[in-house]
Amino acid sequence: PAFLVVKVGDTAINENGIYHVAIYPNPTSGILYVELDTNFDATIYNYQGQVVMITSNNNGQIDMSGLTTGVYFVQIKTDKNIMVKKVVVR
Repeated sequence: PAFLVVKVGDTAINENGIYHVAIYPNPTSGILYVELDTNFDATIYNYQGQVVMITSNNNGQIDMSGLTTGVYFVQIKTDKNIMVKKVVVR
């Protein structure tokens, strides 16, 4: 199946305007921190578009230490938005 990137970048638009999403450190070798002022679910895809991890209720942290070195896409989904960020695991 094809991999569709819905939104790429550090900002998303909600009904009240634009808010900032910070995802760091990138590259990472362990915990990836997501600063977002709302609850979210995260789905991690490998470069081939296969789901390798799904997490929710994560307190703004995604443990990527179990993934092999490479490029991944982190999909952040809130009630109203979906955004995707490329993350390198080293």
